[in-house]
Amino acid sequence: MDTVYIPSYNRSKTISTHKHFQRCGMKNWFYVVEPHDYADYVKALAEDGIEDPERHLLMFDVDIYKTPYHEYNNPKGFKYEDEHGWKDGLTTGPGPARNALIDFARERGEDAAWMLDDDLVGFGVDAFYFQRGVYAHQEERINIVEVFELYERLLDKYENIGLAEFEKFGMSLNHKKNRHFSLSKTYTCIRINTTIDIPWRARWNDDVVYSLDYLWRGYVNLSSKIIAYQTPDTQSQDGGMTQEFQAEEDEIFEVMALRNAPSFEEIKRSKYQGTLAKARVPEALFPAVAEAVWKYNRPHHEIYYERIPRELILKDGANLDDLMLFAAIPKS
Repeated sequence: MDTVYIPSYNRSKTISTHKHFQRCGMKNWFYVVEPHDYADYVKALAEDGIEDPERHLLMFDVDIYKTPYHEYNNPKGFKYEDEHGWKDGLTTGPGPARNALIDFARERGEDAAWMLDDDLVGFGVDAFYFQRGVYAHQEERINIVEVFELYERLLDKYENIGLAEFEKFGMSLNHKKNRHFSLSKTYTCIRINTTIDIPWRARWNDDVVYSLDYLWRGYVNLSSKIIAYQTPDTQSQDGGMTQEFQAEEDEIFEVMALRNAPSFEEIKRSKYQGTLAKARVPEALFPAVAEAVWKYNRPHHEIYYERIPRELILKDGANLDDLMLFAAIPKS
């Protein structure tokens, strides 16, 4: 299985993603952290029973990847893509850490690598099982490493795949068609083709922008529901970007102007604070396919992936005969 890189910031007490791979005997995983967090993560992994915890930590150089980050001192292609630009004390978002982990993978000679969020709480067999209410102990019945490896075999048969993912539990419920694959976005559990030079950019909604950057350049992103993962709700945990999101002050009357926005009173009772600027970024960068709307009880992005033509292309001589599980994959 390809190496797993897990960018994490100020969450040493709540990290959980590594446990699912460790359980299956896969030890080629790393948390990518800033220098000030390093000691706390060593301690947390040691307390979790991980041998040689330092082996599982990669510390990136914030002077190169993060601070100060402006267009004249920016070797890695990161941009804020909002009106704030560089401002001391204002978050850059996770983009710099994600650019760093891709460089780590390249330095290790890896053409592909997995990037996962740090707070995955579990995997389930086939996202559609979730829809039928089959929750209990699913992860204990599967070896997720074997599923990841099978998926990698599929992905390596195609010429034009940029990004690929396993889908989040909640997102899998949004699909009306009972299909195991969709050609659209990738957000949290991503396999990155490190031979493609597309950097992470944008302070807010960086994962959405990154996914669209690949589609806009003609690559195809593949999302699978063979297994689904679960994470806590957005902004429900301390650490990460939670405090930075919540520090933003949104103008409620601007929120009311969004498509599908509820009444003033409902908005005041919602968790809207700190999400409007984030929701607007994809629309500003990709107005032909993105819109800021009211969704999930807060300002949110709406992406119209069907407006972007895409078709998977098998490599010369490749076929799916040895992967019958994937026979139903759509071509477009």
